[in-house]
Amino acid sequence: MTKTSALKLVNGLLYVVSTCLFCSGLVLEYRLEGRGLRGAQLLMMTKHTWTEVHFILGLSTATLVVAHLWLNWGWIVKVATSGARSRLIGTVGFAVFAIGIALLAPITLPDDQQPQESGRGQWQWWR
Repeated sequence: MTKTSALKLVNGLLYVVSTCLFCSGLVLEYRLEGRGLRGAQLLMMTKHTWTEVHFILGLSTATLVVAHLWLNWGWIVKVATSGARSRLIGTVGFAVFAIGIALLAPITLPDDQQPQESGRGQWQWWR
């Protein structure tokens, strides 16, 4: 398989998979969200199944992005060594910053879900 045909395949798959990822996110956020929808199904799949599909599509998209970058690495190096180096540094810096925030940002709980100390020195996670 030539590099051109591999790029066409990866780009086509990336388009289809990322579009499905976007659509599954819309389903989770707007169609299967809310009280009173417990056990509801859309296209014969529950919210739990949609969440699993969304996760698998996310991993597939990430894998295809890595493949896309690998196949275009020569162009990336060419741009980096040309006069547009500051643009590349800014783009890579933003990507590193965004990934760092996603992985390192603290998770907070609302006041009504804070752990409560029980009488025996153990934490009680429910009220």
